[in-house]
Amino acid sequence: MEKIIWDNRFNLQIDEIDRQHRRLVDIMNRLIATEDEKASDDDIADILGAMTNYLGYHFDTEEQMMLDHGYPELESHREEHQTFVTQTAYFIATYREGGASLKSDILLFLKEWLVEHIVKTDGAFGDFLRNANAD
Repeated sequence: MEKIIWDNRFNLQIDEIDRQHRRLVDIMNRLIATEDEKASDDDIADILGAMTNYLGYHFDTEEQMMLDHGYPELESHREEHQTFVTQTAYFIATYREGGASLKSDILLFLKEWLVEHIVKTDGAFGDFLRNANAD
């Protein structure tokens, strides 16, 4: 699987969130690299744990920022985060039980969700903030 290449479509022009998104992309790329490196299950579990922990921190930061700025889509955004957390926990548990291949299930889901969420859902928040600041 190809690594995620950071480009301008990921930039929300919100420094803290952009830094966190870069960190998430870095963690995701470490996970993708485990395919080629034939990493151990423990190594993969460590990276999955790091991603899960960092996502919790990131989601909290993002949601607080949305609350602080009166973002009208906060609740739907929060629900999207929760759905992602639930699905990711399921994939990780299934992987640890030997029922999911990292490549076909977890990696594809995480990569596609992360890219789409940053570009579309988080992008809408970035647009909201820029428009609010332009007024």
